[in-house]
Amino acid sequence: MAVSPEEVSINYVQYPSLGRFEAIVFTLAKGTYSAVASKMTELDGQINPSVGDAGQVIAVSKEGPASRMALFALFKLKRHDRIKILGAGGAINQAVSVALMLTRGQLAKTPVGIEFIGLTDVAAPSGDKKTTGINIYLKKDLATTYPEEHLKIIEQIQSGQVA
Repeated sequence: MAVSPEEVSINYVQYPSLGRFEAIVFTLAKGTYSAVASKMTELDGQINPSVGDAGQVIAVSKEGPASRMALFALFKLKRHDRIKILGAGGAINQAVSVALMLTRGQLAKTPVGIEFIGLTDVAAPSGDKKTTGINIYLKKDLATTYPEEHLKIIEQIQSGQVA
């Protein structure tokens, strides 16, 4: 039976010797990925999937600065209640940075929360391999909630109790 990520959270972690950094915490479960895929399909049906001016998708690359992508996301949030941030491979870190800037960085005038995070397989640019992609759905006027287990893991990391 396959193992897949069931719940995914992103947050800042403060570690004494390393400072503050972004963290991705996920819960693995036995079974198929169908529940996560269904939720992403449902949310994708509620947005304009274009990356253009009228669209609600921001495709993040590892080359561009996260602050520039966060500004671009703010413009989209001005017009829409929900946006989707995509990142694949090395750009996952950038996507997480952008999402945390918007949800925890107090950049937006209106509160923005994480509605859902899903991991997917994405075709690599070469086309012959797959890489991991992250889909982060943000919504205005939403408070981000975290699974209790994920908060405990972050707390353990910050206190240095993780082996």
